[in-house]
Parts: sequence; structure tokens; C-alpha cells
Amino acid sequence: MTATVMRLDDVRRARQGSEGHRRMEEAGGFVAIPNAVFDALLEADLPGRCLKIALAVVRKTYGYGKAEGDDCTIQQLADLAGIDRSDASRAFHALVDAQVITARKGRYGSVVAINDPLKWDFSPWQNTTATTTNVAKHHAEPWQNTTHNRQLQQTKESKQKNAGVSASTGADPVPAVGAVEPASTPAAKPKAVDALAGFDAFWAVYPKRKGKALAQKAWQKLAPDADLQAAIVAAVERQRLSTDWQRDGGQFIPHPATWLNAAGWLDEEASVLPSWSPTQAEFIDILADELGAFVVAPSEWTADRANALDAMVEKIRQKIVEKHGAEALEQNPDLLFQRIRAALNYTARRLDPAKFGVKTFDWWARPSNRDRIHTGDFDRADFQREAR
Repeated sequence: MTATVMRLDDVRRARQGSEGHRRMEEAGGFVAIPNAVFDALLEADLPGRCLKIALAVVRKTYGYGKAEGDDCTIQQLADLAGIDRSDASRAFHALVDAQVITARKGRYGSVVAINDPLKWDFSPWQNTTATTTNVAKHHAEPWQNTTHNRQLQQTKESKQKNAGVSASTGADPVPAVGAVEPASTPAAKPKAVDALAGFDAFWAVYPKRKGKALAQKAWQKLAPDADLQAAIVAAVERQRLSTDWQRDGGQFIPHPATWLNAAGWLDEEASVLPSWSPTQAEFIDILADELGAFVVAPSEWTADRANALDAMVEKIRQKIVEKHGAEALEQNPDLLFQRIRAALNYTARRLDPAKFGVKTFDWWARPSNRDRIHTGDFDRADFQREAR
């Protein structure tokens, strides 16, 4: 029989490591990010808002064990990143253009995920031109790379001319006899106002990016001031969620030039596809975390499911108010979600997978079924019969 000899320092380090992980989990856990993704985010040198949205996507995916993607709204990402929704929207679409994140239509938002770092492509963020040297950073946001980031190329001869040095002898140039003195350079005209100001922000949020040159021409003709620019972007944000623009994969979204020429921002608000409220969406995320092994979290919005979620949230809210007073929720806005998580975790610990199996959300949402779970008044046959 062979004995294993361990050094005392090794044992201490192992204990300290496990103790550190335990303290981290008690403090709220941690996000396990693949090294390739973490290293790529460090090397990409993303602008501040883009980095915040990328990290918000990491939190919503890897943070909840959903590496394949999480169905969420831009407002949720904006809240998580702590930035304004319009800024979050521009950063989100810039990341999609660069293939840093992927996004496809979801039930109540977009199913987002971090893309394979080998597929990241920042070329859409770069300016290219045959007559100017692009000095804009490769990681600048699209709306930052305007003509003021470029400088004219200079030839060797022009540099020598500007320096007043002869290309052949290096001496000061001497005008030839009879030579005509060149006319003085006229004063530069005042720089014209940028007729495309605000266009990049509009283009970033418009869902059908076709006919850019025509759209720019329509924008120049419109020449919107700052207030109208903001109104146009806000209208696009609303209308892109409408049933007309969502139908058949966006087939009925007008071209941007057509929309601008028709003053589409003045159209009456079309019906918007119903979606989960932020509180409902957060409840569903917690449900997937704590009860995902027993209850299938809902993906498709229905009025009955939304009402059931609101009823469960209100019940927990009332218990907090009865025990601690309404001011407790005002002082700690996260208290409600902390209690929701605790309640669902308590339910999960009472369930036996062998008896309970996996149920649909609609089954679990019925108050009578949840009451039976807490009282223990059930058996597997009853569950199987009622879940059909």
C-alpha cells in the first residue's frame, strides 16, 4: 500500500482556494467567461459604450449559463450597462456590424450572444478613401469617423515647396528673370455646416440599411436640426417594434430614403408587438436560474402568462410591505428581486426530481399547483395526469 505525502503549504493553499470560491459564491457568484472571449475583449480596445454593452451581453449569456444566446431587449442591456437607451442602441448595432455579437429576432426582444472572436470584423468601423489618409482609429465608433479624422496626403515635392527648399540644391529658391510672382492664396472660405450631421445615428438604428446614397441625399434635403434628429431616431426605435415592421422578417419595412421623404416619423403609431415588462423579464431569468430543472421558463408572450407573473410579483411585494413597510422597497430597489430569488430557491429545494419531473410554466403558474408543492400534497401520478 502506497502512502501519499502532501506538503503542508499545498494543503493550506488548496483550503484557501476553496474558501475563496465559497466566499465569492456567497457574495453573489461570478461569471465564467471563456479565455478566448475575455482576451479578445481586452485586445479589441472597444469604445466605452460598446465595451459596456458587450459586457452586458456576456453577463446575460455566460452569467446565466446561456452561451448560445439570451432573449432580451436593448432596454435591459442599457439598464445593465448603466447608459442611456439611445446610446445603448447605437453601440449595440455597431457591435452587430462588427460581428462581435450576434442578434436574431426573439420572442420579446433579440436573442443575443457573443460571437466567435475569430469572426470579429472591425472593417465596417474604418474609413477608406483613395485621396486621403485615414487616421481614424480602427476601434472608433462609426459615427465618430467623419472627415475631420482624415488629413490630406503630401508628396515629397509639396513638402519641399512648403519648407521653401529647392529639391535640387537645397538652397532657397530664386525666381527666374521675368518670372511672374504667384498670386497670393485667397483666404479660406468659412467651413460649411455639415449637411449630414446626425445621419449616422439614424442609419445605425434603421433596420433596413439599403440605398445609403439615396438616404443621405434625402437627409441633406431635409436638413434636420438637433431636435428633429432626436425625434426621427426615437420614431425609428418605436416603429421597428411594430407589427408591420416585424412581419415576415421585416419585408414591409420601407427603404430609408422613402421613409425620410414621406416624413415617416409623423406616421400614427402602429400597434407594437406585446413583450415582457422589465420586471417580468427579470422574474423569468430568475425562474430559469433557480427552477430551470423543474419548470420550463416561458419564451412566448401571452396575456395569461403576463398576468400570472404580475400576480406572483405583487404577492411577494405585499409580503415585503407588510413586514418591512413600503419604504424598504424605496431604499433598496433590488429587494423585490432578492425575495423572488429566495422564494424560488426555497421551492426548488423542496422538490424531488423523481416525483416532480419537468413541468410547463402554464402548469406551474396555477396557484393551486404551487400551493400543493409547498404543502407536499402531491404524488407523481397526480402531476403526470394534470400536466397533460
